[in-house]
Amino acid sequence: MKNWNLNPARLPISPLARAVVPRLPAPLIAGIGRIIVNMKFTVILEREPDGGYVAKVPSMPGCVSQGDTREEAMSNIREAAELYLEDCIAAGDPIPTESESVAIELDIPA
Repeated sequence: MKNWNLNPARLPISPLARAVVPRLPAPLIAGIGRIIVNMKFTVILEREPDGGYVAKVPSMPGCVSQGDTREEAMSNIREAAELYLEDCIAAGDPIPTESESVAIELDIPA
């Protein structure tokens, strides 16, 4: 049996993975090599009256972007959210999480 005497702090794991993933045994981390954490965040996309879209991530205060098209707004908010998370990690702040969200359907009298 191989002796896995590794220092997890020196393994090639992104700061986001270190912040989100609970400590895994060093052999498992070494076998993976790099951990990628997939997190989902709600994006609110609103069409502007004068054209274009505004996108917001409610669980990330101040994380707002825009674009001329839906696709551009979504691409821009993805980049903004990634930068937001990088800033949280660099500052030692907690990674935002979301509560469960549920959509409701309402009937509105015409």
